[in-house]
Amino acid sequence: MTMAYIPGFKHDIFISYAHVDNAKNPGEKMGWVETFCQYLEVELSKKVGRSDLVDIWWDSTDLDPGQQFDTKIADGVHESAIFLALYSNGYQASRYCLENELTPFFEKADSDAYGIVVGDNRRRIYHMLLADINYNEWPDAFDGGSGFPFFDGGSPQDASIPGSEEFRGQIRKLANSLHLFLDEFKEVADKGSGSAGAPAPKDPTPAGPDQQTVFIGDVPESLGKTARKLINDLERENISIIHRIPPPYPSEQHDEKVKELVETCSLSVHLLDAYPGRTMDDDPTNTYRQRQIEIIKEASLSQIIWVPKQVDIEGGVDDENYQAFLKDLMKGQREAEEVYEFVRILPTNLKSHVLDKLTKLKEEQQKEENAPAEGEQAGVLVVTHQKDQLHAFNVGSLLVKHHMQPYINPSEDDPTANFSELKARLDKVTMLMVLYGQVAEGWVRQWLGEILKLQMTSGLAIQEYCVINVPPEKEAVNFDFGPIPVNLIDLNKGEQDLVAVLDRVRGAA
Repeated sequence: MTMAYIPGFKHDIFISYAHVDNAKNPGEKMGWVETFCQYLEVELSKKVGRSDLVDIWWDSTDLDPGQQFDTKIADGVHESAIFLALYSNGYQASRYCLENELTPFFEKADSDAYGIVVGDNRRRIYHMLLADINYNEWPDAFDGGSGFPFFDGGSPQDASIPGSEEFRGQIRKLANSLHLFLDEFKEVADKGSGSAGAPAPKDPTPAGPDQQTVFIGDVPESLGKTARKLINDLERENISIIHRIPPPYPSEQHDEKVKELVETCSLSVHLLDAYPGRTMDDDPTNTYRQRQIEIIKEASLSQIIWVPKQVDIEGGVDDENYQAFLKDLMKGQREAEEVYEFVRILPTNLKSHVLDKLTKLKEEQQKEENAPAEGEQAGVLVVTHQKDQLHAFNVGSLLVKHHMQPYINPSEDDPTANFSELKARLDKVTMLMVLYGQVAEGWVRQWLGEILKLQMTSGLAIQEYCVINVPPEKEAVNFDFGPIPVNLIDLNKGEQDLVAVLDRVRGAA
């Protein structure tokens, strides 16, 4: 069973359509539905960073559904997390689509562990309007959804023209929504248990891959306003916060709770004043504030320990033990012995300081995660403009066929516009391909130049640089950058030259 992006499912997305909508006009190589599926797959690959993470199921046969295909389609419906209906006049007239695909999915989703609505009030049934059909004629399963228009603005009873600016804009809007929903659904499923990922009770810590969690230590009353502002500011930045510990108050239970919670955190923040704080109920020699810092130091979790500038540690702290504790923290910071920062910045700068620290921690984590595992397939970054994304899909398929792992560049014209995401993907690859199709020569050179700069400054592991000529045909251009050769491979003349380069790179991996 292949793994979907959402745990517990074989497929992330099931695409339901009427076969009449995929009929080819004379001279066409692909029907409307097949083109839609390829554009959507490429756009989602850009969102998640890889071409094989999101599993999309659609019946690509040219035969009418029925007989031997009924079981296959029923399995696809049952094993999918999200349902996309390409709603058209043909779909509306198809009893098969309505009774064998849409209705079974609705009934299955409505009764399974997640329900028909998941995450931020998102429905698991999406419907694309290939014609401007009055909502009063929509099936009951579409209730609660507004639908995504995919009809021609100038001819509302006709589907958008594949490849047009209008069509690509509609695809991007749909892919953005699906990407958000896939991540939300994954968060819920990651917390679940059972064969279909039955959701567990709500956990205070995040499960999402992009959300970080901060533990806020026991806060002195004098700094309550500062703490509340920091928490509100961080939550507005999509940072999950764990705070208000204690309770529990007994030292053993308190310590176990803190240890359990910090395992899920990226960072802890402790606000201290001139007073040691509440003593522990059954350990009057210790305070909750100090104990939490010590537990987190033992756990080697990054900490920010903040003391306001107006606190005079030498002359304004009456408790000798607490004064010694603060001095030890300063000494450990100076001698770089500990994984914490002891800061005396203005309270107005706390938010930016914490966010900067979280950014650095996330970059370090991504660098570790992106390090290639022993025996991992050689990675290839495919840089493509939206105009050439169908060619990128074909190149990605060729890479997979030759046991290479394709990655898709961030969806930006400017390589510096989403630098951290681009850098993370470059860290995973040993080969770069820039598609030279319906773009200017300068666009190709800009991408090559920026990535070559990174190669020199960041020690990338790229062994092979290629520019891939894809339709339309054009004259050969020398893209070499000084001593670094750039292979120009013309796919208009066949795949053999590219295959030879892939074999060489794979052999060296």
